[in-house]
Amino acid sequence: MTDPDFFAAMAVGIPPLTPPQPPAAHRCECDPTNHHVCDDCEAVDHALRQHASSEDNAE
Repeated sequence: MTDPDFFAAMAVGIPPLTPPQPPAAHRCECDPTNHHVCDDCEAVDHALRQHASSEDNAE
């Protein structure tokens, strides 16, 4: 950034940095009585299985 660009940005104002917000808490809808698994838990399970199988193939 050149000096004129810097001074132009300062004249307009630089927005303050805000810390990232944590994701909203997952409200699990799994029901062990009828083996229903909610979409979020199913996605996490799938990702973990994919990761485990990729580690097995790496060796």
